[in-house]
Amino acid sequence: MPAQSPAADRPAGPGVSAETPRPVPATLSEAVLELARTALDQLATDRPALARRQRTGLVVQVDPLSGWGRLRDGEFLPPSSLKQVLRSLPGRQGRPRLRPLNAADLKLADLGRTRREPSQRLRELLGTIDGERCRFPGCNRHRKLHAHHVIWWSLGGPTDLANLVLVCGRHHTLLHHAGFQLILHPHRTLTVLTADGTAVPHHPEPPWGDADLLDPDRHLQPTTLPPDQVEPRLDLRYVVSVMSQQAA
Repeated sequence: MPAQSPAADRPAGPGVSAETPRPVPATLSEAVLELARTALDQLATDRPALARRQRTGLVVQVDPLSGWGRLRDGEFLPPSSLKQVLRSLPGRQGRPRLRPLNAADLKLADLGRTRREPSQRLRELLGTIDGERCRFPGCNRHRKLHAHHVIWWSLGGPTDLANLVLVCGRHHTLLHHAGFQLILHPHRTLTVLTADGTAVPHHPEPPWGDADLLDPDRHLQPTTLPPDQVEPRLDLRYVVSVMSQQAA
C-alpha cells in the first residue's frame, strides 16, 4: 500500500475540497505593487487634496521657441528627451494635445476676496505655473510648501494667482516676521527685498578677481574643504540639470 503524505491525512477545512487549487504565492514585485496600491488608496481616503496633487500624471511646460520642457519639480528636458517621453505615453503615439496658455487661463481659478485659502484648482495651477518649489531666492525645497499672499490677506490682498507664490514653511515664517517685501511681476518674476529695501539676489555674483587680492594671506589651499567623497565618474546628466536650473 503506498504511503500517504501528512497533508492527505488532514481533514479539509470548511468550503475546501480536495479539488480546490492551492493559492499561487505572490512574487516580490506583485507584493510591492499591492503595497503601493494600498498606500495610495489610504492616502486618497485620509488626504484627498494631497492625493489629487500627487496623482500620477505628466505636466510639462514647453517653450515654443527652444522646444525645451520644464517639469513641475523644475527639471528641464531637452527636445530629444521630451519626444522620447511623449512617445512612451499610452494612447498618444507621441502626439499630445498642446495649446498655449492665455491670460484668461491664468484667471479661471481666482477667488478674489471670497476666501483666504486657495482652492484645489488654484493650488494646482500655482504649482504647475511656478513649479512645486519654494520661490524664495536660493531655496530649493519642494515639499511642505505654502501658498503665500504677496499682498497679505489682512491688508486686502486677493486669493488670485497674480498674488500668490509658493514658499516653504521656514521662509513663510521669515516673510511674516523679518520684514521682507515681495514684488511679483506680471511675468511671474519675483523680487524679494529686505526690511531696508535691499534686493535679495537669486544668483549671487561670484567674487571674480585676482587671487592675491581676494586672498592676500593665502588662507585657501588645495587641501581647504576637502571633499567627503570623490565619484569615479562624472554624472553628466545631473551636472547639466543643475546648471540649467541655476541659469534659468
